[in-house]
Formats: sequence, C-alpha cells, structure tokens
Amino acid sequence: MSDVLDMLHGIVTIVSPMAGAYESIMDHRDSPYLQQFFQYLTLRADHAIAMGKYWQLAHHRPRDDELVSRHYHTGAGYIQLRDLAKQGLRAFYAALAENYVIFEGNQFVPDTFYTDFDCPE
Repeated sequence: MSDVLDMLHGIVTIVSPMAGAYESIMDHRDSPYLQQFFQYLTLRADHAIAMGKYWQLAHHRPRDDELVSRHYHTGAGYIQLRDLAKQGLRAFYAALAENYVIFEGNQFVPDTFYTDFDCPE
C-alpha cells in the first residue's frame, strides 16, 4: 500500500502548482492528471491476478487455496482502489480513512470478478 500512496504523493506534488489541477484531482471523475495513477493500479491488479492464475494452474491448486486467493483478492483490491480514485481523490481518501478498503486479505470480490478475469474454479 505504501507504494500506491508514494506514487500518488508524487503525482499530487507535480500537478499541484498547475492552475486548476489540484481541484481536478480532488473533485472530478477520471481526472486527466491521474491517468498514470489509474494505469499503475490496473497494471498492479493485472499482475496480482496473473500470479493467482499461475499458482492455481501451474501448481494445481484450487481457487480458494490461501496463496491463490490472496493474489486474487489483492488484484480485486487494486481494482477497488482504482475505481475509488476515478471518483476523485476526495472519495479515495475518505474511503481509506474510513477503512472501506482492506488491501491484502481483501474480502470484497465482486460476483463477476472470477469470470471477468477468466479464473478457473
């Protein structure tokens, strides 16, 4: 999680001096100033999901195996963070502060997560 917040801090530091940029990242959906951050979270999610598939398929483990499940839930956590950030950083920070996001060991996996990412049983 610290890597996510470090990257976000760097982006906020860079764009804050630009006129209107701070308001954009805080309050606007899909702020163009945060596109790199959205891509980063998507790549992290893809990597975590790929690792879950690797451990599941290469080592013949069930989807609910602790190691496999941890990767899938971490991937879902990155997706959840990205979707929150796309609402604007005010929503993102509020969710973090209120513990809406539980990163590793994330219990939130949407009903379509496994089919969306073609994860076997």
